[in-house]
Amino acid sequence: MGLDFKDLLLLLGISQLAAIATVRSGISALGVYLLVGMLLGPHGLGLVNGYVEGSLVSLAMLFLVFYAGLNVDFKSLKNHVLEAALATSLGVALTMAFTYASSRYLGLDVVPSLVVGVSLSNTATEVAVLLMDRLGSYGGLKDVIVSASFMDDLIIVFVTSLTEVLVVNDVLTPAFNVVKQALVLGLPLLTAYVAVRLSEGYVRIFSWEEFVITLSSAFFLLSYLSMALGVNEVLGAYVAGLVFSMFKLLRDPTLRYVTRFNEFMEDAATVLKFFVVPIFFVSVGLHVDFTSVDLKFFAVLLTSAFLGKFLGSLAYVAVEGGLRSLREGVLMGLAMNVRGSLEPALAITAFNVGLIDSRVLTAVLLISMTSSLVIPFALSLLSRFFRGG
Repeated sequence: MGLDFKDLLLLLGISQLAAIATVRSGISALGVYLLVGMLLGPHGLGLVNGYVEGSLVSLAMLFLVFYAGLNVDFKSLKNHVLEAALATSLGVALTMAFTYASSRYLGLDVVPSLVVGVSLSNTATEVAVLLMDRLGSYGGLKDVIVSASFMDDLIIVFVTSLTEVLVVNDVLTPAFNVVKQALVLGLPLLTAYVAVRLSEGYVRIFSWEEFVITLSSAFFLLSYLSMALGVNEVLGAYVAGLVFSMFKLLRDPTLRYVTRFNEFMEDAATVLKFFVVPIFFVSVGLHVDFTSVDLKFFAVLLTSAFLGKFLGSLAYVAVEGGLRSLREGVLMGLAMNVRGSLEPALAITAFNVGLIDSRVLTAVLLISMTSSLVIPFALSLLSRFFRGG
């Protein structure tokens, strides 16, 4: 049943009021939005009944993914690609292994266990950037964390766009879809890279209005192209963000493109905070059924997901040897446990196509909410403690 528009306005207003309390504490508001949807929705207190219209939620999700792509810093990635690849490999491998084994132990089949593993092995780039900016004085560590979280995002976006074909009992269909995904991802990025190398200043002819409209056009058209090719639109939106992030590699002595890009990022962040993020996470929270919460299931997966990322970060520090301190390893282990928009996006997509049930969906969403509420606060406290020591 669709949610009445006035009920949607009420939910968004309450969620923003509740989020005010998190601003000064440095806690991500994402978990608050989820919590408001859960508590006031049809499975909670029942203050509102129904769900947000699907197209609106999908558009909000696409903009979140687009913004995540825009946050990628290719200069930093280029300088830290090997370190980021190592950190990603260790964190994702351990988290996948722990959560997959736990899911199988808890009675899930192979495919749902894989969905859980991929969902919980991700680190949210957009949240990691904000957290590390707040901490300050960890420049090299920040670059590695943000670059590694980009690689995490790439994996989860790739898997999200695969979910719809995983329900087809045909080995060739998913394989063909992987090829199409590679084309959707590779061709625009290759084109952007060639343009950056061959043309040093053509972006400068754009006015601010033309620049914004160009970004908007790429966002919608690449999302459409993905759908037209039978690939989930999430990949197209993410690639659109990556393409324009890559143009920051332009040699631009006047910094006109970088300035415009940064201004757009500030405007986009405002739009996100104003209604895109609340719409998406409140609507996701409405789907959480408290009656399907399995505390043992939730606790085991939460512990597995946390340990996978944390131990993966400590393993990275051990491999790096003296290049990283144990303190930085602990901070990295916490920072790599932050989760944001992509985990719920994958979980909702998998749920909609029948790959996971409501119990699994609820567990993933609750873990995402718990991480977004607890990790930033714990990271801030621990950083102050280390500096005080």
